[in-house]
Amino acid sequence: MHIFSSTPLLPALMTALGIGLMIGMVRERTHLETFAGVRTHALTALAAVLSTSLGTGPFLILLGLVLVLVSAVTVATDLAMAVVVGVIVSALVFAWEHAKYIRIEAREDHKGSTVYAVTGPLFFGSVASFLDRFDPQQDNDDVVIDFARSRVADHSGLEAIDTLADRYLSAGKTLHLVHLSDECRRLLRRAGSMVEVNVIEDPRYFVADDALG
Repeated sequence: MHIFSSTPLLPALMTALGIGLMIGMVRERTHLETFAGVRTHALTALAAVLSTSLGTGPFLILLGLVLVLVSAVTVATDLAMAVVVGVIVSALVFAWEHAKYIRIEAREDHKGSTVYAVTGPLFFGSVASFLDRFDPQQDNDDVVIDFARSRVADHSGLEAIDTLADRYLSAGKTLHLVHLSDECRRLLRRAGSMVEVNVIEDPRYFVADDALG
């Protein structure tokens, strides 16, 4: 579990940045010839927040990008502008990484059906993770996928649902899709007939798809 998983990124980054800047300024005032000054401590503080939030792989990539970018901006303008750019880039990358996160919980209900509850947006950045979380061969004969806490954002999300429906049909399983919007149901090419309509509970939202143009 990440330390900052329940903390908004921007406040965490700004707090870390403030601490890093204060330590850096104190060291520059008391150790005039020290290498570790304002910029070094500020970047180190930001790196500490990001490493606990993103994990090792994405963090190392982001760290390299931010170091190069901040150094370039420092040379072109000044340190203050470079720090602001570093915070913005870090926040954008963090937001993208978390947007790709999709949680799927499986359980068996009282009817003996396998029920999946999907949480998080389904779009081109999360479809691979979405499809990997299902196992048609091992699931019960009757399967329910609940999208009450999810939103299908684009054509890739629709294609992922259609692909999943094909997998369950090939495995000889009965698939039910619940809590999808009416627009999703109409845009699904193969899985549309598997959507169970509930006019009271079903969400209403639009999907970015060329078929609507």
